[in-house]
Amino acid sequence: MRCHVHQREQVLSMFECMKNRRAIRFGVVLLFLCFFIRSSNSQLLSDDDIATKSSFSIEELTEDYNQFWNVLRENYPYYDYISQYYDLDEIMAEGLAKINSDSDVNDLYEVLSTCCRELHNSAHLSVIDNDLYNYYLQMMSDNNNEQITPWLQAVSRPQSTLTYTELLNGHSEESAYDSIPQVDCDYYTAGSIAYFKYYSFLTDDRDQNVITNYLDDLISSGSDVENIVIDITANSGGNTLYWARNIVEPLGGSYSCSWNYYISDSPMMKSYFLDNTYFDFVPLPTDEKTELKNQTSLEMIYKTENKIDFDGAINQYSGIRRWVLIGNETYSSADEFAVFCKKSGWATLVGKMTRGDGMGTTPVIASLDNTGLLFRFSATFGLNDDYSLNAFTGTRPDYAQKRTETALSACMRIINGKR
Repeated sequence: MRCHVHQREQVLSMFECMKNRRAIRFGVVLLFLCFFIRSSNSQLLSDDDIATKSSFSIEELTEDYNQFWNVLRENYPYYDYISQYYDLDEIMAEGLAKINSDSDVNDLYEVLSTCCRELHNSAHLSVIDNDLYNYYLQMMSDNNNEQITPWLQAVSRPQSTLTYTELLNGHSEESAYDSIPQVDCDYYTAGSIAYFKYYSFLTDDRDQNVITNYLDDLISSGSDVENIVIDITANSGGNTLYWARNIVEPLGGSYSCSWNYYISDSPMMKSYFLDNTYFDFVPLPTDEKTELKNQTSLEMIYKTENKIDFDGAINQYSGIRRWVLIGNETYSSADEFAVFCKKSGWATLVGKMTRGDGMGTTPVIASLDNTGLLFRFSATFGLNDDYSLNAFTGTRPDYAQKRTETALSACMRIINGKR
């Protein structure tokens, strides 16, 4: 599980989508409005918060630790859901016991990160590390869109700046970002299959023409291409526009799908969504509300529609069947690609259930009052057709691989008529 990689990957879609929509139109998923909270509410910092500190008492660290849990309790839409599967009181108590008079901000970072890991980083729940923090600042400085101003204020808070530039040591996963393999390309005569394996959807211009170049080379050399197989079984996500631009758009055609985003009536969600005129969230009708309350225990839920359209690119490969391989490492925007394939009919899904959480917006961000440590989690949630929570149950394949198969061998079996 590459939870740190997931952090940076989810940021990319906001900035890249704002820069260039081209022939692709996306709905709410494009917008990333971040807001941080003070204590357990969602008020912006005042001028009194400019003062910074380099060391913290055990009382201050404890306050921040408790604030982390208070924020989740009031705003994390999956809090009641995960409480059915994890002993939250025990996890809270174990973490609190690790904070003592010798602890500093690095120790608090480790304690909170451990808590998130024990919850399996459910729905992007994670503490922001140094590398991601610096990446946020870099992306923000290159973007002038007013929609991201509140988020820029959050990551630019003086205490957070001091903490992440001077106090927090070695909490980074840079090597994970720099070691994404190239896209694997292969050709299988049995089934006339052009095969592409994408390990990540991180933004990278090197992959822009991979599919078309390889297909053109195959076709020009006389190879028969009847099937295109896209393998995202080991893909933990990245940029929405990565799969849109590098996979879907080059293959042409017009496709459309939509699904609902749901949010709760919590303090942070008011600031992010309900009080923001950009979003068109409406209260749920009674029948939907009853079903969702059974799933989430939330009293008041709002929804809006997310729509993804691909407008009429020339389909030069229209006679080639498309298959997408998925597995339990398929996560975040990779799961979103799987959802798009399933709902639009763009491709047939083969493999195992995904890890999910591809049916929501980019996670919201919260700041701890004393230390300025930042953490994040998915604020909205999406539902599969059976009303199960996508973030926990994932996306179901159209054809499941057998116990003795890989997703690829299962796909080959189906392509060759041995179902």
